[in-house]
Amino acid sequence: MVNPKELRAIIKPWIENNNTIFSLYDLESTYGKFLEMNTIINSVYNEIRNNQSKIIFKKALEDLTKEELAEIKQQIPMHHVWSYSIPHYNSIVEKENSFFGLKIN
Repeated sequence: MVNPKELRAIIKPWIENNNTIFSLYDLESTYGKFLEMNTIINSVYNEIRNNQSKIIFKKALEDLTKEELAEIKQQIPMHHVWSYSIPHYNSIVEKENSFFGLKIN
């Protein structure tokens, strides 16, 4: 099991490099753990976006105008596919031979 601090460290480079994060969860896990995992991922996105906002606009993310926020979101888009368990993933792959456009062998 990965603790929250380890999860943050694992996903931060993925977000900084604009990679997609896939959250596949165990059906025996609790819904609370699933929500905790997604909250951590979202908080890392916000942290990185906030840092970028301070560099570009010299102000915090929550102080941006709608247009400024859109620019930050365009620079650091959220690539997070979640809410798919392994059986759901397997059924999508078997049915379409792809997972959201990614070809699967």
